[in-house]
Amino acid sequence: MGHFKLKSFAEWRAYCRKERKELPTKPNDVPAQPYATYGEEFMRGGWGRWLGTNTVATRRRKYMLYDDALKFVQSLKLNNHLEWLAFCRGERTDLPGRPDDIPMNPYEFYGKEFRERGGWGAWLGTGNIANQKRIFSTYDEAVKVVHPLKLKTQREWHDYIRGDREDLPPRPGNIPSNPYSHYGDEFREKGGWRGWLGTQDAP
Repeated sequence: MGHFKLKSFAEWRAYCRKERKELPTKPNDVPAQPYATYGEEFMRGGWGRWLGTNTVATRRRKYMLYDDALKFVQSLKLNNHLEWLAFCRGERTDLPGRPDDIPMNPYEFYGKEFRERGGWGAWLGTGNIANQKRIFSTYDEAVKVVHPLKLKTQREWHDYIRGDREDLPPRPGNIPSNPYSHYGDEFREKGGWRGWLGTQDAP
């Protein structure tokens, strides 16, 4: 995607949301979340290789160790993943800005360590992910609930988990809002977002 001259993850997200009108629409066969689709292959080059900036490897060397980052993040008293995203976008003016050496996507940067040490609950300090992980459905059970929703894109999924889809029933407590983080390799191996939403056979 380097020929589009996008310089950051934020610009990539804006492009995927069709906010970059000067650029052609993203092809359907190009994933909006390449880290979820390509897994370890993506991690070898990260966003720098994906966007063609070749800057991520340098930034990765500057990121804090997990334990050090945790001290700052937990001091923010954020309650969930959506509040974390709002903080990263600079929408929480009551809080200090995100330091450059703390990654916006800790599940991507810290990978296995992030998942094994408690996921979002441990990262934010809410302590609730470990309990949730014990009651979450298996992947195969979860997709039986998700597929009938007929959601077509990752953006529609995020609208749904925020409660913006009043035409659909609320998300059950045993279905994770972040399946790519919770199911990890199984999520990627079973088709990423297309497998989760049931759109593999869509034209």
